[in-house]
Amino acid sequence: MNCLHCYRIGISLLCLLVGWTGFVQAQTLSVGENAVAASGGCAITRDMAEDSPAVGMLEPKQWVTVQQTRDGMIRIQIETEEQSLEGWVPSRCLVTTEAYFADPVCGKSSWMERVFALDRAHPDAVARMIKTGSHYVLKIFDARGKLLWSGPEETSEEPDALLDPFTFFCGAEGDYWPEFLGDMNGDGKAELFMPAQHSSMESPLPLYLYTWDGKTFRDVSWARCLMEKSRDSGVYEWTEFFDETPDGTRWLFAPLAVNADGAVEWKVFEISGDALLSGQALFKMTSDLEKAALIRWTRPLAAE
Repeated sequence: MNCLHCYRIGISLLCLLVGWTGFVQAQTLSVGENAVAASGGCAITRDMAEDSPAVGMLEPKQWVTVQQTRDGMIRIQIETEEQSLEGWVPSRCLVTTEAYFADPVCGKSSWMERVFALDRAHPDAVARMIKTGSHYVLKIFDARGKLLWSGPEETSEEPDALLDPFTFFCGAEGDYWPEFLGDMNGDGKAELFMPAQHSSMESPLPLYLYTWDGKTFRDVSWARCLMEKSRDSGVYEWTEFFDETPDGTRWLFAPLAVNADGAVEWKVFEISGDALLSGQALFKMTSDLEKAALIRWTRPLAAE
């Protein structure tokens, strides 16, 4: 099995575990714009009549295009590899992409803007997520608002992390969003980290790790998996491919925080028989960020 394929699995399991009850439409939906299904189970009807037959059902977090709005109903278009569908749904079934990204269900609101240390010359840089179409681009500014770095201004209609790792989205085929921005190896320069879009943790996940070189983010890992070298060795290395996921396989999923002493706390997963275990541990990253050495567990591995 190639770990590059792990990210094409569908709707994110983590988001499915959270309800959509508190999701409120914050803005008016406009013709030609994208919208997101606020919940599953809404019937897509052929027309606006009360007895109109259903032609399909909205799935949770499904992205659609607004074609027409009238009397509390919205005509939508759905175009995916699996289906091409048009029909009407009640407006309560949809939210704007802005509301979708800002809502805690998607879990991205804290990433819209944050202050961080980019390097020693910019200890209070500002990272902002800028909306571009239905997707988001990361931009870095200094404390006075001068642009220091930007992801791509133009994005493809269907962004792919493998093709454009700096285009972010949270959609029906999974979430792809930054998870960490900070200094992981003590060199005074920030790292940018994001896992590939995913729906489960049943096998090691491709990760994207970039480090700031003073002018841009250069790649350390481009869709590689950070896996334990050998059982109980405590040493994790970047791995591009693996044929299978044997029992006892452990891998790192995402950095959670950096302690004052430079230790990085990571979320860790392990396959144990039919169970998936998860825990948290402190690691020392090598200066080239190619390896992570276990220091100690902060939350021992246990069943999910």
